[in-house]
Amino acid sequence: PSRAELLHHNARRKVMRSLEIFYTTGKPHSQIIQEQQAVANSLRYKTCIFWVHCEKDVLDKRLDDRVDDMVRNGLKEELKMVAEAFKGPDKMDWTKGALQSIGLHEFHAWISEYQTYGNDNTQLFDTALTEVKIHSRQYARGQISWIRNSLEPSTIIYQLDSTDPKQWRAKVLNPAIDIVSALIQGQSSDSIEKLISKDWGDTVRLLSPSADPTVKIPTEWKKYTCEICKKTVNGEQEWNAHQKSKAHKAHKKRLHKPPPIYPIKPKALPTDPQASSS
Repeated sequence: PSRAELLHHNARRKVMRSLEIFYTTGKPHSQIIQEQQAVANSLRYKTCIFWVHCEKDVLDKRLDDRVDDMVRNGLKEELKMVAEAFKGPDKMDWTKGALQSIGLHEFHAWISEYQTYGNDNTQLFDTALTEVKIHSRQYARGQISWIRNSLEPSTIIYQLDSTDPKQWRAKVLNPAIDIVSALIQGQSSDSIEKLISKDWGDTVRLLSPSADPTVKIPTEWKKYTCEICKKTVNGEQEWNAHQKSKAHKAHKKRLHKPPPIYPIKPKALPTDPQASSS
């Protein structure tokens, strides 16, 4: 039940995997995860984490440029090789393995047409490229959310700014070397914090469980179902975000909108036959 509460009911592969683990090991998947986390939370060595961060607009452009580089470096030829390798009796299962990865799954329609008719459909290819860029940005957002919600509340992170590549050495490399050197020399966290404020105050941002009191560790997981939007979300954070979303507000507004009132046309009065004859 605890695992079922965590998973979305449409996450078919994750549900099947949890059932597979239970029937294979005899243990609930949630119990195995707890055992693994108990070991993972006790770090074996002193750990230093650098988050190479940049502004959102810059990150989005870098992700888009990366997809364009994939095309220039032979993405279409590679996709054709994949299509030929799985042509005929060896059908491609788009629900498993690498075919689910970003940069391949989006080309399902293009590969299917290429396998069937041998056509290089430019429109399908360009549409898939747009989806790759969108999904890459969404994946990056998910990574940032994981850092903020899972990593940041539990450990110290040194955030370095890589927005300007020309400032890489000054804003990323040199501060990181100084921090690592201080840690290797056995300096205390207070000494390193003073070093940052003295030499790298405008470059390095120190994130720790006590440094940012606004960070909230996720509370107990619970499913929430929106009867207005007919949508199920996981966790209080997603539920609050859904209630504030434009889509939810639009559905709510349409639901409570009164029906339109149309003017009633008066019926024509009956004519008097005598009057008309006279």
